[in-house]
Amino acid sequence: MTRSTNIGVLLAALQLSIAGSSAGAQAAARQGRVLDACTLLSTSEIKRLAGRNDVATSPPDPDETPTAFHTNCIFWGAFDIGISLNRTTKDGYARMRDNNAKDPRKLGNRVEPIRGLGDDAYYFIEAGRSPRTHVEALVGDRQLSVILGRITGPGKLPPEPEAKRIALTLAQALVPKVR
Repeated sequence: MTRSTNIGVLLAALQLSIAGSSAGAQAAARQGRVLDACTLLSTSEIKRLAGRNDVATSPPDPDETPTAFHTNCIFWGAFDIGISLNRTTKDGYARMRDNNAKDPRKLGNRVEPIRGLGDDAYYFIEAGRSPRTHVEALVGDRQLSVILGRITGPGKLPPEPEAKRIALTLAQALVPKVR
């Protein structure tokens, strides 16, 4: 081989190496991308999906600055809608689900499976003075939570069937954005 041929082969190998590491970096970036719970759905989308104009009536309220591991946001209104994403594993998600199913039964709380949402999903219905309706879904390596409840003010959670419908509809809209 001549010197120019050697340089050509070296450049071609370098280009392949760069392309390969670029593709690897892009895949890693997709996996570690930072999502912001406050921007996944707009207030108008939430109103439309919920079928109510009295929800998400103020700007979204982030709990903190989103990271690749956690993001949380509350949409205030007649009742509050919380959206959060947390990094997790299948085992971690299963432990949380099992703890929710076992521990709070004496308080009137319960877990109900949901089929066809994410990789696994369930309702977590919290009873008591501050009732809440959760949809918890495993989506890849993220736990998506949609929580309907009342943190402040005089409003109250809608009846359970409506609360479940709203939480599920919002979660269904969020899953493709989280994948």
